[in-house]
Amino acid sequence: MRKSFPAVKTITRPLSAFSLSVAAIAECTVEDTATDYRPLLRQADMPILKVSPYCAPDFDAAAAVSKQPAMSETQKASYYQTLLANAPRAKVVSIAPSRYFAMLDRPAEFRQAPGDFPASW
Repeated sequence: MRKSFPAVKTITRPLSAFSLSVAAIAECTVEDTATDYRPLLRQADMPILKVSPYCAPDFDAAAAVSKQPAMSETQKASYYQTLLANAPRAKVVSIAPSRYFAMLDRPAEFRQAPGDFPASW
């Protein structure tokens, strides 16, 4: 049986007049989150730049709670590089200290992140 969420309907009803139905959006979201597109990165014909924000105190706090070692900035960038390993033209740039919105936390570093990357296009 399908559940009904009145609050969600109230918010999405005006939007759905301009786009897909709520059910279609939900279906696409489920499909996207359940699909691993990494093997298809081999076919990427454009450069991919991944900015990896890093804030050591956040990782230290999470490590204290989880009783696991904190992930270093290098380890986080390496993780993203591993995810993009199939992409022929991918680059990962770490920006620290910054959180989710590196472009707001460190705007100068964010603007410099591409470096010579666009020249390699």
